[in-house]
Amino acid sequence: MMRIIKGSAILTSPTVPRFDEGAIEQTRDFNAPRAQGLGPEAFGAGVATGLQQVGKVFSAVAAEETAKADRITAIESRTKLDQAEVDLLYHPEKGALAKRGKDAFSLEEPTLKSYDERVAEIEGSLTRPEQKDTFRLLAGQRRVEIDKQIQRHVAGEIRSYADETNKASLESTYNNAIRFYNDPERVEMERKFGLAVIMSDTDNKGLPPEVIKAKTAGWESMIHKGIIERMSVDNAIGAKDYFEKNRDNIIPTDAAKMEAILKPLATKQLGMDTALKLAAQLEIRSLTEVLGEARTRLKSNADALNLAETQLKQMDAERKDRIKLEQVEAARPVYRRIAEIQLTKQSAKLSDIPAEEWANLVKKDPEEAGKIQDALRREVQGEEDRRERKLDRLERKADRQEREAERRQNKTTATNLTTWGALKLDPEALKQTNLDRLLTHGDLNNDQYKDLVADQLAIKQGKGEHEAKILSNKAAVDSVLSTVKIDSKKSPERYMKFYEALNTRMSIYKAENGKVPSQEEVIKLSRGLLAEVSQDRKFWFDGTAAAFEADPAKVIVPAADRDRIKAKLQSRKIPVTDEAIRSIYLEARTRGGK
Repeated sequence: MMRIIKGSAILTSPTVPRFDEGAIEQTRDFNAPRAQGLGPEAFGAGVATGLQQVGKVFSAVAAEETAKADRITAIESRTKLDQAEVDLLYHPEKGALAKRGKDAFSLEEPTLKSYDERVAEIEGSLTRPEQKDTFRLLAGQRRVEIDKQIQRHVAGEIRSYADETNKASLESTYNNAIRFYNDPERVEMERKFGLAVIMSDTDNKGLPPEVIKAKTAGWESMIHKGIIERMSVDNAIGAKDYFEKNRDNIIPTDAAKMEAILKPLATKQLGMDTALKLAAQLEIRSLTEVLGEARTRLKSNADALNLAETQLKQMDAERKDRIKLEQVEAARPVYRRIAEIQLTKQSAKLSDIPAEEWANLVKKDPEEAGKIQDALRREVQGEEDRRERKLDRLERKADRQEREAERRQNKTTATNLTTWGALKLDPEALKQTNLDRLLTHGDLNNDQYKDLVADQLAIKQGKGEHEAKILSNKAAVDSVLSTVKIDSKKSPERYMKFYEALNTRMSIYKAENGKVPSQEEVIKLSRGLLAEVSQDRKFWFDGTAAAFEADPAKVIVPAADRDRIKAKLQSRKIPVTDEAIRSIYLEARTRGGK
C-alpha cells in the first residue's frame, strides 16, 4: 500500500499483488517434453507431487487476495473516518472549530459523542474481525487527536472571550466615570470596579506582579485623566484643583502634558469669571473704578488680570453701543412722526406723538427728548403767525382757483389749445395770422382769441420787446419742465394745456403786482403750477395724474438740491429716503424757492 501526500489530504493507493521470483517452486522435468520416447511419467508417475505443488500456489494466491481486500476495506474506512473528522471539525457552519466565543465553551462532549457515533457506523460496515481490530486502533488514535484540537480551540476561545469581556467592561466603567465626573462617590465606585476587573484578568492569566502593577497604574491614570479632560470643558479651575489633588495617581508623562494645558485654561476662566462678575457694576460705576476693582482681585495673577481688563473694556464699549442704538431706535419713531406732520404743512405738537413712543424716548434718551420738546414748543409759539400767513396764501390761492375755474368753463379742446399754443409761442406766425377766421372756424375759443389779439397788437405796436418776452417765457417754462422730463414735442397737447394754465397765472401775477413777471418769476410760477397740476386728474385731457411723466416718484432731484435736503433731514434726525427728498423738493418748487 502506498500513501501519497497531496495538499492537506493523504491519499492511499493499493499495491497490485505480484508473484516474486521463487514463489513457485520449480520442479525439474515437470511437463517438460522429452526428446525421445515416453518415460514412466507419461503414465502417471509423479502426478501427486505436481498437484501438491499447484495447491500451494493457489493457497498463496487466495491469501494474497484476502489481504488485498482487507487493505481496500481499510482504505475505505480510513477515508470515511477522514470525512467524519472534516465534517465534525472543519465544516464552515457546523464544524466545532468554526464556533466562536461562548458557543465554543461546551464543544468537547457533543463533538466526541458525534465522532463515536460515526466510528460505530463505519465499524458496523466491516465484516472481518481483523478489519475491525485495525479500524478500532486507527479510530482510537484519531479520537485522541480530535480531542486535543477541540481542547486547544476551546481554551483559545475562552481566553479571547475573557479578553473581549474585560475590555468591554473596562470601557463601560470608564465611560460611566466620565459621565458622572461631578459625582465623587460614583467615580470612586467605577474606579474600584475597574481595578477588580483588571485583578481578575491578571489572576486568570497568571501574570507577574510587575505587569499587574503597570496595568492598575494605567487604569488609575486613565480614569483621572478622562475626568480632568471632561471637567475642563465646563470648569477649568475645578479641573486644575482635581489635577493637583490626584497628580500622584497619573502617569508622569500624562501629568506633564495636562499641567501645560490646564494652566492657561484656568487662567482664562479666572479672568472671564472676574470680568463677568464685575460687568454689572458698569451700569452704576465708571470703567476706571471697575478696572481698579479687577486689579485688586487679580493682583497675584497678571495673565488673568490682563484678560479681565480686556474683557471689561470690550463689555463697556458694547454697552455704550447698545445704549446709543437704543437711543436712536427710541428717537426714530418720534422724528418720523414729526416729519410726517411737517410734510403735510402742519405744525407738529407734543400731543401728536404717541404717548408710548414719547415715554420710551424719555426713558432711553432724556437729553434728546428735551431738545425735541423745546423745538416743538418754539414751533407752537410761532404757529399763529404761520397760520395767518397760510390763511392769506389760501385766500389768494382761492381767488386764483376761482378765476381759473371761470377760465376752465370756457371750453377748451385739444385742437384749439394746440392752435393757440402754436401761435402763442411763435411771434412771427402770430403777426401774419387772421385770428378772426380761426375764431369763426372754432379753432380758438374766446379767451384764446382775446389773449392772442392782445399779443398780436403788442407785437405790431412794439419794437420787438414783446416777441422777446414771449420767447423768454417759453425758455423759462422749458427749463422747468425739462427737469421732470416733460417734452413738448412728444406731448404738444399736454404741453399747451400746461402753458395755457401758466399764461393765466402770469396774467394774475400782472394784475396783482402791476408788472409783467420776469423770467425768474415765470420759472417760480411754472414750478408751483407743476406741483399743483401733476396730481390733478381733472386738469389733463386723459384724466391721468402723471401728466408728462410728472409723477413725483419719477421726479429727478438735482444733485445739489438732493445734498441740501439730505443734510437738512439728517440734522433733524429724520430718516433719509428718496420719497422724502422728492416731496420736500416739490414742495419747495411749489413755493418758488429752493
